[in-house]
Formats: sequence, structure tokens, C-alpha cells
Amino acid sequence: MDQAKEKIKTLKKVFKNWGVAKKHNTKLVHLASGIAVVSMKITKNDLTPHTSETKVLFGGYHPMAANLAGAMGVYSLLEEYEEPLLARAEVEFTEPVVLEEKAVVATARVAQINYADSKNRPRKKFEALIEISNREGRLKAQVVMFYIAKPIPLRQKEISVLRTNAANFFKLPAK
Repeated sequence: MDQAKEKIKTLKKVFKNWGVAKKHNTKLVHLASGIAVVSMKITKNDLTPHTSETKVLFGGYHPMAANLAGAMGVYSLLEEYEEPLLARAEVEFTEPVVLEEKAVVATARVAQINYADSKNRPRKKFEALIEISNREGRLKAQVVMFYIAKPIPLRQKEISVLRTNAANFFKLPAK
């Protein structure tokens, strides 16, 4: 099996075991280089708390589905020593999702942008265009997500500093 196919196979296993993906009833429908399709089941627990009969899918689920698809599309383009970080997202809702639609489908197409930083070091960023639709393909939202690639050792160092800062903050005596 070639390296690209092996990578896709590994990423499919990662998604299947990903706690966030499980929690939100998602399934990775398709994954290829720079393309990911994620289906998210919806239940009555996922609806807005409106008191009228206008209950629809809570708007926070759209970017969640989009991020799951976008992240997998980005992962498919990264080197083994890199992780994606979501830097920015924009959501444009086109129409509500109703319970009877049973699921939303997030289709992500990812473009990689290579550039040099101010010190002329090579860097990568990614733009993911994601369509959220129902199973029949009716458009519900469009999402644009921007990711950056971080080398894992650098990311681990940053997370370590954050954890230390948080631990020190919570050790402070109450005033």
C-alpha cells in the first residue's frame, strides 16, 4: 500500500476513535487528500430550546460538523510531525435544519497555502470551504475555516506552558 493510502487509512481509524466525533454522532463518509465528508445525526436533544413549534438544529452544531470535516481534510495534507490549529471561522446560515432531516452533511474542500514568515522560514496555512447540507444536498450553511500547521514539538511546548499557567492560577489563595 502506498504512503498516501496508508495515511488516509490511519486517519479514518483516528476519526472513528475520536471522542468528539463519537459524542456528536458523526461518521466520516469520505476522506481523500484535501477532501473530507462528515455526516452528523441529529436528535431532539440537538434542537434549540424555543418554546414554539419552530425548534430547529442548534446553530452551534453547524460549525462543529464543519470543523470535524475541515480538520480531517487538513490532516490529510499535513506531514506526520504537524498538527492543525483552527485560527478563524466564518459561518453563513442559509436555512434551518429540522429534526425530520435526521442528519447534516459537512463537505470540506481544503486548499494549502505555502508561505515564508518574517524570518523567511517556510510555513503552511489552509483554507477549508465547507458546505453543510441535508442528506438530499439542500444547502443549510456555508463555512470558511482557516487553519495553520504547527510542528508537534512546538505545540507540545505551548500546551505545557498553558497547563503550568493554569495550574499556578488555580493554586493562588482566594482573596
